[in-house]
Amino acid sequence: MHQAFSSLIKCFSFVILVFQIVSAGAITIPTVTVGNPGNALDSTGFGAVSYSYNIGTTEVTNAQYAAFLNEKAKSDPLFLYNTNMGFNDRGGITRSGTDGSYSYVVRNNMSNKPVNYVSWFDAIRFANWLNNGQGAGDTESGAYTILGGTFNPSNGTSIIRNPGATWFLTSEDEWYKAAYHQPAVQGGDSDNYWDYPTATNSVPTIALANLVGDISNPGPNVANYNQGADWNGLDGNVTTVGSAGLLSNSFYGTSDQGGNVSEWTERQSTITATSRSSRGGAFNFVASGMQATNEATSSATTEVFGRGFRVANVAMNSGSGADFDNDGDVDGRDFLVWQRGDSTTPLSAADLAAWQSNYGTPFSAAVKVVPEPLGIILFVVALPELVAILSRRQHGSMCHRKKRFMERPHMTCSEN
Repeated sequence: MHQAFSSLIKCFSFVILVFQIVSAGAITIPTVTVGNPGNALDSTGFGAVSYSYNIGTTEVTNAQYAAFLNEKAKSDPLFLYNTNMGFNDRGGITRSGTDGSYSYVVRNNMSNKPVNYVSWFDAIRFANWLNNGQGAGDTESGAYTILGGTFNPSNGTSIIRNPGATWFLTSEDEWYKAAYHQPAVQGGDSDNYWDYPTATNSVPTIALANLVGDISNPGPNVANYNQGADWNGLDGNVTTVGSAGLLSNSFYGTSDQGGNVSEWTERQSTITATSRSSRGGAFNFVASGMQATNEATSSATTEVFGRGFRVANVAMNSGSGADFDNDGDVDGRDFLVWQRGDSTTPLSAADLAAWQSNYGTPFSAAVKVVPEPLGIILFVVALPELVAILSRRQHGSMCHRKKRFMERPHMTCSEN
């Protein structure tokens, strides 16, 4: 038994090492699921979304964007990097080297701060890179088709999301719903929408910051706005994503959709074709910037310290059509999702039948990061040994049960 257990531990250690190797070259974007598909729009005209989707729990961070730069901006003809990221005290990434061999490092205490100084085109290129599996993934195709090969694309005023996109910048409605929506029957406001992205109609408490930029007064209804988070010698600054705490999240679980940095959305301005929308206010905005009634538009090429973005992806079902909570298996929690009306086709007999047919089935398709081929190969190599060990262990256990049942104490059981 000891030998089998040791072998099992070694095999599991090898598998863990494999996944460490896989994850070392890829970033993970934590997401939350925005359910309640088919909700009605708010009085502002926004917020109606007919499907479930996943949205970034936080804004894209400097660490995540630096990983993108190190893959795609060794030479930077698309100007994915803005030098203010390295020279302005509110920026978070420095660049070194020469054209063709640039490298990027996150500045001290800025790893989990939202990336800023990014244009709308930077944001959708980052989304394309995620959509195409990271690594060497293309920035000019995938979720969006970008033409011209320049910082300001030749088709910049006509770019829309492509059918089949898996990672993307949020639409105005997707962003708005994640920020403000909560059904009245699930504890929300009477009209199903809050005024602020902290699940309340009350003006949020102004965030303060400690010496490293974490919010120092976390709790209910706290947001980084009105230049209250003073640190790094600055009057107002970006703060660590999510550091206001869970009690300041939206109903669906997003953080910082109010304040910190305003966030680009896909929506094109109805007045100026070269402009795109942003939402949520920023650390240097007043409270009204965070309200549902506030929408800003700017030129898609604008890069400032008060604006960043977050991404979203399709609510990937794990292959059975019944993994409604997208956690990789079909269990009782998926039934509760169906019961709440948050499955693919709300409260339908077809979704219930899919759940019944696939109950207890594990899947592995609901992953957020595409593994490197080497990692897959190593895992496949390890898998037979793991199965063999488990089979031998099961045989040994069965033999011991037979000994006890048949009262044959001299029976020999091999566990090797």
